[in-house]
Amino acid sequence: MRSARNLAWSLCILALAACCGGCGHAESSSVASEAGGGRKIPITTASQRALREFLHGRQLVEDLKIAEARPHFERAVALDPTFAQAWLALATTATTAQEFFGPLRRAVARADHVCAGERHMILGLEAGANSDLVTQYDHYKTLVRLYPEDERARLLLGTYFMGRQDYDAAIEQIRRATTINPQFAPAFNQLGYAYRFAGRYGDAEVAFKRYIELLPEQPNPYDSYAELLMKTGRFEESIHSYRIALAKDPQFLLSYRGIGYDQLLMERYEEARASFAQLLDRARNDGERRQALFWIAVSHLHQGDFNRALEVLHHRERFAKEAHDTATQSADAATRGVVLMESNELSQARQAFDEATELIRQADVSPEVRSARMRNLTYQRAMVELRAGRLDVAAELTQDLAEAVARVNVPFEVRRLHELRGRLAWERGDASAARHELESANLMDPQTLLLLSRICAHQGDHHAAVEYARGAADFNAFSFNYAFVRADAQAFLRQLTSH
Repeated sequence: MRSARNLAWSLCILALAACCGGCGHAESSSVASEAGGGRKIPITTASQRALREFLHGRQLVEDLKIAEARPHFERAVALDPTFAQAWLALATTATTAQEFFGPLRRAVARADHVCAGERHMILGLEAGANSDLVTQYDHYKTLVRLYPEDERARLLLGTYFMGRQDYDAAIEQIRRATTINPQFAPAFNQLGYAYRFAGRYGDAEVAFKRYIELLPEQPNPYDSYAELLMKTGRFEESIHSYRIALAKDPQFLLSYRGIGYDQLLMERYEEARASFAQLLDRARNDGERRQALFWIAVSHLHQGDFNRALEVLHHRERFAKEAHDTATQSADAATRGVVLMESNELSQARQAFDEATELIRQADVSPEVRSARMRNLTYQRAMVELRAGRLDVAAELTQDLAEAVARVNVPFEVRRLHELRGRLAWERGDASAARHELESANLMDPQTLLLLSRICAHQGDHHAAVEYARGAADFNAFSFNYAFVRADAQAFLRQLTSH
């Protein structure tokens, strides 16, 4: 799998991996020395025992055994409460927002007491969490300048570029990591994903097979390769590779998610839910339970059963409520709002987004995180009003979002702004402006691809219409939005190619 979570969490995990490349300084409270221009990033800790726990956890993280890694980091901070990188590790292996932000604050509080490389990793992750990607880039770029021969630093910068959908830059950095250390398995994993997102499936397969060669007894290489097989429509082969991952480690539970999603894409819905239920039954923490319930809900969405999906999502929400995790509760309410909007329950969708807004205002998060969530909710409100045909209201919300996004210039949010403008132009009958805007939107979103296909067909650009429709119909990747458009995209593709 790409990581235990989405790409944002991949950056967190790789931030942890990057911090583990150098030697530890045991039984000393002094900052790790950078004299002599060390080639690898040092580690600062006052305890040899804490260092051992940390390095053990690091190895588990690099094998993407996140649940197994976390107890080692908990022991590391117990042994050395000043161990900044162990606090960072606790943040990056969190399963909820509440578990993430507390340890991150502890790491940031120690950032002035560690070496420069560690400091840039900590502050880079903090900037990313606050959606300040310019500052994050500055930290990661400086990290690579200080340690150009550290493969983990290169991998971290490359993964940052992946988040910006700058795949050529990502491939350049990650390939340099593999050149620095041809035995560094995590780089081949991420290189496979970079090639996959760039549409270079042959190169991706070579990278993933090299990853398997380097770690033949670990589960994640087979899981990652299975995801590529899924993307290319080789569903039975993908399931076989996921089953190999589980044979290597029965506790590598998210491979059940992969098996279930393959079955879902083959429209074997009951089998898919049974696979997701296996993840639920074997879950070790609330994060894994929430994952299982999310994908069960998605399986119902693929069948158009919005009511059943909402029932499952309501069940999922109780974990955040019981944990008093207000930030996650806000995200859950927003997810519910999207489902209600897609089912045309627009009044209820507005209520859900209002609930999400009030919850994030109460949440114990930084002002930057709160502002980012509020921008997301402005986007969702504009989408509701577009669906309702209230174009003037949607236009006002789009302008509000434009002003907010201009202050942060986060690429993902810029792309969503283009999406809103494109949708608004399309609803107003301006196909040319709509296409121009949407081609600058997120082309990794099947909903955007389907709308672009319809616009191109309207303009008489049959070739582009077919390509965009095929991209939406055969998206074949883990996606919430895919559930809402897959059947329509397949039908539209058949319509375009039937003559």
